[in-house]
Amino acid sequence: FQARLSGVAPSLPGHRWVNGTSKRFLQLVANKPLCAKIIGNKGSSLELELVDTTSDESDVYINERLVLEQYAICQEKPQLTSQISTPAQSVESEYMHKQNSGEHFDKSENHLQDMESYKNDIELIQEK
Repeated sequence: FQARLSGVAPSLPGHRWVNGTSKRFLQLVANKPLCAKIIGNKGSSLELELVDTTSDESDVYINERLVLEQYAICQEKPQLTSQISTPAQSVESEYMHKQNSGEHFDKSENHLQDMESYKNDIELIQEK
């Protein structure tokens, strides 16, 4: 599936990204278990808010961090136009079930080492 960060846009005229934006984005997200909140959809692309919850001090909201560091500018967040059924919702549903039953997800940094293991995790959850 395709996805984009919600509520942010390129900061340069002509909808161009600042040099180094991709590199900084990868520094913020690479090899970290992230939480993704589906904010809406634009065509066939999901609009997401990404959050790094690995720090003991505070969560890092990737969308906001890019704005604070002037790699992006704020734009109005989209309204959810339809109910979207996605693997992320299955994960959230599974999380809520485990939370209510007293079970816990593995939040260690080893849980999601790369995108391939993430896909495998999603497939395992969908099989249940």
